[in-house]
Amino acid sequence: MVRALLICSLYNIASFRRLCSAISESIVFRWFCCLNVDDPVFDHSTISHFIERIGREGFAEIFRGLNQELLRLGLLSPEMYADSSRVRAYVSSHRLSRSGLSVGEFHEQAVVGNGLFVLAKAGVDEDRTRETDVRFFQDRKDVLPSSTVDTDARWRTTRPDGPGYLTYQENIVVDRSGFIVSRAIARSSEAEWKALLPMLEEVPIQPLSLAADTGYSAGQLRQSLDEQGITACIPFTSTRVRARWPVESLSITVITWHGDHLVCSQGKVLAEGPSATGS
Repeated sequence: MVRALLICSLYNIASFRRLCSAISESIVFRWFCCLNVDDPVFDHSTISHFIERIGREGFAEIFRGLNQELLRLGLLSPEMYADSSRVRAYVSSHRLSRSGLSVGEFHEQAVVGNGLFVLAKAGVDEDRTRETDVRFFQDRKDVLPSSTVDTDARWRTTRPDGPGYLTYQENIVVDRSGFIVSRAIARSSEAEWKALLPMLEEVPIQPLSLAADTGYSAGQLRQSLDEQGITACIPFTSTRVRARWPVESLSITVITWHGDHLVCSQGKVLAEGPSATGS
């Protein structure tokens, strides 16, 4: 079952029915799931029952067991790398619409819950029994209506001029060899660095360094890494320096502040502009 779910994730198969069909038709998938050519493929409902029986904690225990085995074999490195990517939620968004209220009316009627703005409207169905129509919105101007099926999915876009999608944020920490030592799913509206601190607590080996992009260039994260003895190899722009970092606090292990410019540990000056990010 675990091997089948890995296939489902790696090949982005949308449903368990399609997954079972893919395993049935592919000799490679059959081999990976320990099935012979003549073996019947399990029913899609079996996967659902397995997930319900094992639960989130059961899968986490399997993941921790794999990491402990890597650690026992001496295959893990203390040099860590963090990154995140957005994963589209399997929900439809074409029927979602705005509330039709003015901004003032929306503020008066909306209730904040689970990070969303909730509108509840009582109605009557054909059988004259009362029902409640509940709608969710991501922002306080009701511009971004959210799914009623998956209320944890959030609207994000991959580029400023691109279309928005209901997505999640998948966060991973890998070691130098590329082994995934920690993984977490967060709402895509949250900052990338906020999911990282609890993930580092699950890493089976004490990290010595952590490399990441500018999405993790928050002062709170840098301070926490410094307190844990982890060298932060995270670039930051000069704008971020002036706006968020006091001058006296910029003395760190790999980059030092010299009043009007930054110098890395190799003595190179980090220039202004977009090139500073990649220095």
